Amino acid sequence: MTDCTLDEAIARYHAGLEAEIALLRQLHRLSGLQRDGAVEHDPERAAAVVAERQRLMAALVELEHELKPVRESLADVRQRALGGDTFQRVVRLHRTAEELVDAILACDQETMRGLREAESVRRLASHILDTGENMLAAYRRVVAPPPGSAGLVNRRG
Repeated sequence: MTDCTLDEAIARYHAGLEAEIALLRQLHRLSGLQRDGAVEHDPERAAAVVAERQRLMAALVELEHELKPVRESLADVRQRALGGDTFQRVVRLHRTAEELVDAILACDQETMRGLREAESVRRLASHILDTGENMLAAYRRVVAPPPGSAGLVNRRG
């Protein structure tokens, strides 16, 4: 790889990483919305967030697919590229992308934990309501027994 093509490859990879980071920042914002429960009680909004995340992930996968050959060619000449300032900026961008991925994964794990806890609370509340309903039915039978049979009146008459 000539110095010119090396510089072009680094510039292309740099631009691709910047685009990936922009997508990752959007994904991080959406994962934060999900974690914070901003879409919890609004099924339409929750569906829109999920659809947007899927769209962003598809774009990210496509971009990553395009960058893979560039990354592989840069890996082959890494020692030669390490000295350049542009390559150092690429390394920093790569770290930023890794940090964003880690933050998104952590956010999603918190969301899953919250969903599991909410499901547990919902089950407990349902159990309490069922138990309370059964107790009220039993109390009603004690306080207000069913009216006597009309059979007594019919026998006397």
